[in-house]
This record gives sequence, C-alpha cells and structure tokens, in this order.
Amino acid sequence: MKIIRKAVICIVLTCVWLVLNETADAQTIAAGIAISILCVWLSGRLLGFDYAETFVLPLFPLLKYAAVFIKEVYVAGVKTSINILRGTASLCIVQVTMDKRIKRPFLQNIVANSVTFTPGSVCLAQENGKLTVLCLTPKDSEAPSKKFENLVIPMEKER
Repeated sequence: MKIIRKAVICIVLTCVWLVLNETADAQTIAAGIAISILCVWLSGRLLGFDYAETFVLPLFPLLKYAAVFIKEVYVAGVKTSINILRGTASLCIVQVTMDKRIKRPFLQNIVANSVTFTPGSVCLAQENGKLTVLCLTPKDSEAPSKKFENLVIPMEKER
C-alpha cells in the first residue's frame, strides 16, 4: 500500500513537471520521473517525513476547497477594486485566531497562503495558531480565513 501511494505521488509530480515544462517528449518525461522519485525519496530520507502522509489530501474536500478558493479570489478582487476606485480602502493589521482543529502545519500554511492569495489581504505572520493579516478593511480579513478554515477542517479529519 505504501509503495502504491508513493507511485501515485511520483505520477502526480511527473504530471506537474510536464505541465510546467509545456512539453511531453521522452527526455522531459524521463527527467520528470527521475526528479519525482528523487523528491519522494529525499523527503523521507533527509527531512524525516513520509511525503504521501504529509501532503496527500482527500480528493472531494480538496476539490471543494479549490472551487471556493477560486471564487473567493475573484470576489475579493472585485471588492478590492471597488474599494480602491471609491477611495474607501484603508490599511489595517488584524490578528486572526485559527481554528484549533487544524493541527497539521501543512494545512495551517494552506489557510495562511489562501489569505495571502486573496486580493486585499496579506498574511504577514503565523504563530501559535494566530495569523497576522494586513488588509484593506477589517471585515475583509476575517471572512476569507474563516471560509478557508472551514474547508480545511475536513481534510484534517479524513487523514
């Protein structure tokens, strides 16, 4: 079972490699396979964690998260543009406490990065389950992080 999970990870990493290189010739495929095997091996050997255990997320919560994330980026982009054009945008720093059910650092980073990718807010720091967010308006900083947290919690449970 463990070898199958690692093989699936290698296939996914090879596919990402092919997309990033924008070609699918034999040399690129061979390089992608070699690099993905090396990444999976090195993560276990040097970093001391199982790549598949740490980074693999359940499919359906991940797809739901991706759909909401894309929607939130566009909605926040429109709201931020309107606030800037109207002249109502003002910078502020807000502390947001992350849900305690999110224990894995990888998932905490996903929430923090989601806030950063959302227009109008930037996650400046992440410590002890608290996010320091620089945002254009206080109400915009809290909403995206809570939505993303609620989407990440099922990924923590299904581990």
